[in-house]
Amino acid sequence: MAESSHSGRNFLLSGIVLGLGAAAAGVWLLSQDSLESLPTRMGGNGEKGADLTSEAARQKQDALAPRRMVDVAPPLEEAYVPRVAAQGGKIPRYTPLFFAPMLWQVADDAQKKNIVVDLLSEDSKPMHKLPAESATSAPKPVPNGWFFSYGLDRLVEQSGALNVDSDGDGFSNGEEFAAGTSPVDAADMPPFISGGGAKVVLTGDKSTVVHMIELSTASYFDEQSANINVFTEDNNRKLQHKELKVGSSFGLGEANGGPLGKERFKITSLDKKEVDGMTENFVHVEDSFTAEETNKEFDLFAGSRQRRTIRDTNVKFRMTAGPEKGKEFTLRLGEQIAVPGFPNTTIKLVEAGKKKAPAKVSINGGSPVEIPVSENGKKGGSGKKH
Repeated sequence: MAESSHSGRNFLLSGIVLGLGAAAAGVWLLSQDSLESLPTRMGGNGEKGADLTSEAARQKQDALAPRRMVDVAPPLEEAYVPRVAAQGGKIPRYTPLFFAPMLWQVADDAQKKNIVVDLLSEDSKPMHKLPAESATSAPKPVPNGWFFSYGLDRLVEQSGALNVDSDGDGFSNGEEFAAGTSPVDAADMPPFISGGGAKVVLTGDKSTVVHMIELSTASYFDEQSANINVFTEDNNRKLQHKELKVGSSFGLGEANGGPLGKERFKITSLDKKEVDGMTENFVHVEDSFTAEETNKEFDLFAGSRQRRTIRDTNVKFRMTAGPEKGKEFTLRLGEQIAVPGFPNTTIKLVEAGKKKAPAKVSINGGSPVEIPVSENGKKGGSGKKH
């Protein structure tokens, strides 16, 4: 009994080894440059052998036959059915073969059977296309091989493959393809404006900041020197700029520099003017920051009744792509800063819009681009902050 069991096991192992060897030989033969060189007869003992079996001949003929391409198949979004959802055990119209993801089984209605196609073939019909950029342009096909070249072969079977963000950088695979960047490398990104819009949204928070400035009666016009007071909207004095000469600059007290800091306003002249039969001292001021044309230049007369109201609108943004994805920042109307995470790219708020309306920005000084309010943005109002 023991010897019989041992002999049976050896026989089984021998059969397995011989089977694997035959399979390996077949794979090697099919990998050669020309299948035409395969023999049609089998020789043995120096004599001409018998003809190949009919099954072997059929396999050779099938290997030499031109491979049918994907152009016989319907669009992916219409044809693909997940295996788990297939009704009545039917084979999905698109089925990647488990041993070779680039070889797909496709239903050929003309032959009423499934055929094998090669997605990597240059002649294969692209499964996915980018939307047309305009009414007069056509959708741009994405070669099937593009997915395979980045190891995204499993996405080929998904109808929304171009909308997936494979590397988590905030750009979709479709945007990466259009820009010629890698969909699997977060450091290799398309430009800030991609896919028809800038990679930023509004959080919904818009607010107004109000200050008032006046020419102090304590100014020394005989010495060509002026004092400027800055008040918040509730009439609390915030700052006093003393002994300003022609050409001097002053600000509203912001901590940062630039147009929001001490260089925002500039005194261009100090003079006297007849107003209602009285001689009034005044200074002429230029605002280098305001987006309102009526505030770019104005006169300040001495006394609190001559205060000038400075009203700035703030809008909060959130980055949706790049290394600073998720970061929020605030822009005042007319302000320009570097875009977080995108070197050498600037963004300027040129139109704030109403509460929940889109805002418009200029990128690198270009034409205004509309920025929508994020669907999950905060429900902010346009309340006033001091």
